[in-house]
Amino acid sequence: MGFTLVELLIAVVIVAVGLLAVALLQTQALRHNHSALQQSEIQMLAQALLDLARSDAVAARNGAYNLGRLCTPPTATAPEAQMLAALHARLTAALGPAAAPCLELSCDAAGRCRATLEWREPRARLSERRTLELRTQL
Repeated sequence: MGFTLVELLIAVVIVAVGLLAVALLQTQALRHNHSALQQSEIQMLAQALLDLARSDAVAARNGAYNLGRLCTPPTATAPEAQMLAALHARLTAALGPAAAPCLELSCDAAGRCRATLEWREPRARLSERRTLELRTQL
């Protein structure tokens, strides 16, 4: 006995729905994988901000890195500002300019430092921003 045309069409529809589900699953996996990559890059850059303060603890305790929230690279010529500008450029390169990244490094005289990174998720609503904050003691 052979297959009828109706059975064959039903089998084709079932296979097509299954393939469509697999394609959608793959798309979601790629999206989440990209988001995880960005989170890792942001985490590494936040650690780099704190490492910057650790590498020059005296200047950090004196407030040399306390330039406020930087959403554009600082234009000051001080070495600390130039290092923050380089980190901002790396953050923008990692996330893309549409993420509108901001960073802030602040340290007090007691050596307590805080690195804050803020960015817009490309797939999120325009008003939704993400923030990562790391703290350390020099």
